[in-house]
Amino acid sequence: MQTQHDLLFKKILGSHQNAENFLKNYLPAYIVEQLDLPSIKTEESSFVDDSLSDSYSDLLYSVNIKDNRNGTHNGYIYLLMEHKSNPDPYTPLQLLYYLVLIWKRFVSNQNESGKKGRPGRGFRKLPFILPLVFYHGERKWRYATEFSSIVDMSDQFDSKHLVNFGYILWDLVSMSYSDIKGDDLLRMFLLTMKYARNKSFLDFLPEIISMMESKYKKNQNIEEIRAILTYIFETADRVDSHETLSYIESRPVIRENIMSTIADLIRKEAREEGIIKGKLEGIMEGKLEGERMGKLESARNMLLEGISLDKVVKITGLTLEELKKAGLSL
Repeated sequence: MQTQHDLLFKKILGSHQNAENFLKNYLPAYIVEQLDLPSIKTEESSFVDDSLSDSYSDLLYSVNIKDNRNGTHNGYIYLLMEHKSNPDPYTPLQLLYYLVLIWKRFVSNQNESGKKGRPGRGFRKLPFILPLVFYHGERKWRYATEFSSIVDMSDQFDSKHLVNFGYILWDLVSMSYSDIKGDDLLRMFLLTMKYARNKSFLDFLPEIISMMESKYKKNQNIEEIRAILTYIFETADRVDSHETLSYIESRPVIRENIMSTIADLIRKEAREEGIIKGKLEGIMEGKLEGERMGKLESARNMLLEGISLDKVVKITGLTLEELKKAGLSL
């Protein structure tokens, strides 16, 4: 199953515009100068093994790379997100495996299209791949970013016999608040990813919600805002969930517009799939009032979002019996 980390990561950085914004703000300047970022395109591919999908997510981008002769070359950017609690020292080995898979796919496509042929007649060099790692864990990254760092090799051998490459690392744990830059949506995404599981999350929530309200008023990024809110409810388990929910509900734009928009989107999906209808009718036909009605409405929206029943109980303070009577629990 896809984790909330994976869903939010791909929802935000799977967008051409957001990916370009992210790379422009966080890659070294000398690399940005060599990339034709407007040409970036998200490839519909994932190379992470199913057995590792709870700990890793990935995105592959195709991009044009400039050279000194005013020409361009087809290349790729491979972004691996690691969301284990602790950094993995064997990340370079995983990266090498995924890079080889990308190159093997390239060669296979060459064969299928009949372009490989004999050397000198249709042969194409392997495309350049820029490897990136986005680390979203709980402890700081403490390992080198070169493949050679995990190989036990005698100093008697020449380095030309060693497979080696380096990757660019973004350690979200080590990034300070002042390091978080980009447009509002990118900052919302990174601030949420960095602090949602941290006790200081409530200190940053007002800023995140204000940016959400600004986006909504301009009718921008509603789907992305929905994904960020879902992530907050699913992962903010180290903060006062009641206080978080109360703050979000205290903002009229969020409560009256964004949350209802999210509910409408989920309701449409539910109708198409023929599910949840009975639970929706149960709450819509009820005659509850006051605070309890507000909590039940919030519970309904969260359940429609796919948030677990246990999480809903924890956030709203409602009992399972109350939810059952309202048609929100089997």
